Amino acid sequence: MKDSKPKSSGKDSKKQDNSLSNILTLDEFRFPHAVYIFDGSVLKDDNLINAYSKLYAHLNLDNHPDVGITLITTPKWMLLTTLTGPYSQHRGYPVYADAYAFCGIFNIQSTEHQWPATAGLEDDTLSPFEVLERSA
Repeated sequence: MKDSKPKSSGKDSKKQDNSLSNILTLDEFRFPHAVYIFDGSVLKDDNLINAYSKLYAHLNLDNHPDVGITLITTPKWMLLTTLTGPYSQHRGYPVYADAYAFCGIFNIQSTEHQWPATAGLEDDTLSPFEVLERSA
């Protein structure tokens, strides 16, 4: 996705400008994502809508209507990531990472092994970050 990969620097990206001052990205997440940090005021519908709109614009999602999204909201922050495809197949059905995976809670799903893993020549088990990168 062109221009949708957020820029980051350092451990966590620094604030970029006034309109995006509450948005950051994480270097460890090598897929399109953005985190909005709430300013400490009481969360209201308008705050949530505003945060979502800023994240949506930051990821340039208007130009990518064919992608899904994963949205996680807490009282302190909101995370928006893209969902572009399954990370694997099981019995012909696509297997996607669920929203908990982006919070560090992985539901390990059975997937069919492909050659050469079926012969025991290679391990095709994905790491948690590989699952997220393939899904996003």
